[in-house]
Amino acid sequence: MKTSRLKPSACTACGHPCNAATDIFATAKPSAGDFSVCLACGHVMAFGADLRLRDLSPAERQEAAAHPQLRQMLAAHRRVRH
Repeated sequence: MKTSRLKPSACTACGHPCNAATDIFATAKPSAGDFSVCLACGHVMAFGADLRLRDLSPAERQEAAAHPQLRQMLAAHRRVRH
């Protein structure tokens, strides 16, 4: 796992602050277009060109729904939060 510090931004659904991202599957830093899951509410977003969080485009929503690692992360989030 690798944690990277980011410019402050907030979840687009619940407003929870975010200033870091951890890649739980590798040691990569986030890049524009990478998916992110809010730890507070589980909302799926993507990183923008400035690495701040943004809502998904319709095409990204379809991609996210089929993304195996993202599905694992969301299942783990549901288990922890409920």
